[in-house]
Amino acid sequence: MLTAMLLLVTGCKPGSGKNREEICETDMTENGQVVKNTSVVNIADSIRLYFTYPLPDGTEYGYTFLEFGAVGCAPCKKMEKEMETIRKDFAGKVNVRFINLLKKWNKDWADYFEIQTIPTQVVLDSQGKEIYRHVGYIPADELKKVFK
Repeated sequence: MLTAMLLLVTGCKPGSGKNREEICETDMTENGQVVKNTSVVNIADSIRLYFTYPLPDGTEYGYTFLEFGAVGCAPCKKMEKEMETIRKDFAGKVNVRFINLLKKWNKDWADYFEIQTIPTQVVLDSQGKEIYRHVGYIPADELKKVFK
């Protein structure tokens, strides 16, 4: 039985003065935090509510880039630079999110996307549909081809 969970999406804003974990993680929380008082029953609802554009507040992206990894994983650490390149080069076009699979409340995300190996990159279109997947390290120059 799937327990109702809520999504906490923290902003990924370069230069905000926060550390990487605070600004780039998308967490399924176990403690019932609410974003805009919207309950989320499952991951599919989370994707529909937070990664289908435009959002109710007018935010609009062409893509969402989900990076599944873990803090401390060597290939994941190498992907940080690539994520930052995508974030800068496609500001306003690509919503870049890191999902730390060491956090137990992110397990549902890994299960939903059938993540077996980290790092894994998943790209969603503006309607929240998966359009690209890659397992392992990938240079930003290769990723950029997805967003053209």
